Amino acid sequence: MEIIARNNWTYCVYRAGDEYIMSIPFGHSFVDFSRAFKVELDNLDDEYLSNKAEEIKKNYDYFKKFEVPDP
Repeated sequence: MEIIARNNWTYCVYRAGDEYIMSIPFGHSFVDFSRAFKVELDNLDDEYLSNKAEEIKKNYDYFKKFEVPDP
């Protein structure tokens, strides 16, 4: 698994074979933690990936079915 895109404190994208995994930091008060999701990506542009990370954070209940262990 290799890191192919990163924006600190926003997202980290890994390539796992022919799939993408996006790790996103979630902050809650004094504790920060990351969650990772299998995602389909249209491109690797920073603005697109930042928006995708924000969409996942705001809609966690929908995206949790794509959650995987954080790499």
